[in-house]
Amino acid sequence: MALADMDESSGPRLEFSQVFESHVSFVWRVLEHHGIRGDDVEDAAQEVFIIVAKKLATLNDPSCLRSWLFGIARRVAASHRRRAHVRREQLASDPGKDSADMGQHARNEQVEALTRLESVLGELKEEQRMAFILREVEQLSIQEVAQALGCPLQTAYSRVKAAREHVIAAFREPNPQEVVDAG
Repeated sequence: MALADMDESSGPRLEFSQVFESHVSFVWRVLEHHGIRGDDVEDAAQEVFIIVAKKLATLNDPSCLRSWLFGIARRVAASHRRRAHVRREQLASDPGKDSADMGQHARNEQVEALTRLESVLGELKEEQRMAFILREVEQLSIQEVAQALGCPLQTAYSRVKAAREHVIAAFREPNPQEVVDAG
C-alpha cells in the first residue's frame, strides 16, 4: 500500500488510487457476500468508493484499512438491499471464462459444491457467516475480523469456530440431493 504525504497531525496519508486498486476485489466480494448481485454490485462498489474518497483523510490508522472498508461495504449493502428497486427478479449470471477450460463433469461438481456451501452458510446467523467469510475466505486475521465486526476478540474467535464446526459437520453429512438422485 503506497503512502502519499506525511501529515504531521494525522500521520501517513493513504492515496485513493492505491486503496482502490488494492482493495476493489475485496469490496466486490464483501458486497456479493452481503447479497448484492449482478449489475448492482458495480453500482454498490462505486458507492463504497465514493464514500472512501470522501472519508479517506479521516482514517486514523492505515493498518485498519480492510476492516474500515468492510464496514463501509456492509453498510452500503444493507442500504442497497432496503431499496425497493432492488427487489426484482435477478437474471442468472453467465458462467465464468475459466469454466470453458474445465470438463462438463468438473464444472458441475464445482457448481454443486459452491451451491451447497452457499446453502450451508445461509443456515448460519449473519454474525457467524460474516466472521467465517472474513477469516476463511478473505483471510483476514482474527484481530481484523473482530475489528470489522465491531466485537471483542474472543467473540470473533467463537463465531469463527461455531461457523467452521457447522460447515464441517454439514459437509460430513451426505448431500440431500445426492441421496434423492441415488434413490
